[in-house]
Formats: sequence, structure tokens, C-alpha cells
Amino acid sequence: MIVSIIASSLSGITPANAQEPKTKIRIANSAMSVTSLPLLVAREWKLFHERGLEVEIILMSPAISVPAIVSGEIDYFAGVGPGATNHVSLVITLEKLGLSPKDFNILALPPPEMLRSLESGFLDAASLNPPTLFLAQKKGFANILDIGSLVEMPGGGLTVMSKDIKAKPDEVKRVIRAMQSAKDAMRKSKEKSVELMMRILKMDRESAAATYDVFTKTLSVDGVPTRAGIDNLVKSIQAQGRFVDKKPAFSDLADDRLAKEVARELGYKVQ
Repeated sequence: MIVSIIASSLSGITPANAQEPKTKIRIANSAMSVTSLPLLVAREWKLFHERGLEVEIILMSPAISVPAIVSGEIDYFAGVGPGATNHVSLVITLEKLGLSPKDFNILALPPPEMLRSLESGFLDAASLNPPTLFLAQKKGFANILDIGSLVEMPGGGLTVMSKDIKAKPDEVKRVIRAMQSAKDAMRKSKEKSVELMMRILKMDRESAAATYDVFTKTLSVDGVPTRAGIDNLVKSIQAQGRFVDKKPAFSDLADDRLAKEVARELGYKVQ
């Protein structure tokens, strides 16, 4: 069984003893993008290292990550990995606005293709994330709907085998802490974060700063997955034809025990 652990920014962790040997782990990530910022910050700002971890980040598509983690070739992969989350978020938003998704032709296109299709007139509207959103705005397209403010969807996080959660909880907690510390550090240092985005994600300063402002608002406070977010994740899975005959339990999709432990240890009030 594969279980997703959603982690967010928390601080106040005591660094591991520098003299102790580092635990080597491999984390797969689908792309160097905005959503991978906490992972990159934890690596670039030595937050993994401070917690006794030697981390190798491997670029790997989600389709390959699942069999790779099952076979033991990687230890974790970044994200929750169900796919279809953007589509489901759009559908939920339309329904909340009293509109029927059936009245729209919703196409699945990569972000660069969406922008080109907008410019050519092939698309009337497109659901875009930063920094593509800001490129579209620079070209004169208007932002008419903020989907993220209307739909709660889990983002970021880590996926690990449930057997590894049981076998090495201390390691998993150290990884969570490093990721949480990375997000907290990002919130406290916009300029340093923007410089990292410019260097690694190859963004210009204006787009990086605007992306930072949007992205940091999406970060969970205590790092614990919510029921509402997981319910929308279920809808994403069902949109792919899985679990259509039943609704998976929260525990089938997320194990929040270690995230809650870390949150409590760091002074956050969680149930």
C-alpha cells in the first residue's frame, strides 16, 4: 500500500548532530517547477543536511515513480500523484458558481500549449498556474476566476510506502520536518526565495516575485491533510474511473499520524 503524507511549513527543529553519518534517501520529483519549491529549498538551504539526511532528487514521471517506489529504487516521491486534480478543481468551481460543466468543452493541454491556443483563439479561456498565468497576463489576457480560492485541493506532500512508515518512522519524520522547515523559511525570506526561483526555475525577477506571493498563500499552516482536501482528491481519482463504486476512506489515501506528531512536537494545536 502507498500512503501519502502531506507536509507543510513548521519551524523550530533541532538539527541532527553533524558528526553522525547521514541517512541516504532518494526522492523522485516529476519536474523542477513551482510545486517542487519546498523540496528544492530543503536541498539548497541545507535543511535536509541539518537533519542528518543526504538526499538525492531524481527527475521521474509519476507513471514511473509508482513502480520505482514499490520496487525500492526510490524512497519517496514528491506530491500526491493521482492526476486529474486541475480538471476536477475546475469542475467543482463551475458547479459552485451554478454552472454546468457539460456546457463547456474542457480540453487537456500542457500549459505552453494552452497559452498558444489562447493567442490563436482556439481556446476561449484556460486554467493556468504561475508562472504561465503571469505570461498570459503580460500578453493582455484577464484573470477572470481564482479557482484556488474556491476549491481546497492537497498540494505538495510526500508519498511513501506504508511499510516504510512503520519500519523507519524517525527517518520519515525527519524528512517531513525538513520540508516543513523549508516552507517556513520560504515565508520568512521572500528575496532569498525569489533568487532561488530565478536561478533554478529560470524565472525572471518579476514573475518569480509574483509567483512567490501566490504560492506561499497556498501553504498549509500545520502540515496536516484536511478532510475537505482529501474528499476532492477522491473526486480526482474517481474522475479517472477508479473507486467509482465506493468512496475510499481517508486512511486509504493519507496517513497523517507522523505529520500530526511533528506538528504537536513543534507546538501546533492539531486534533
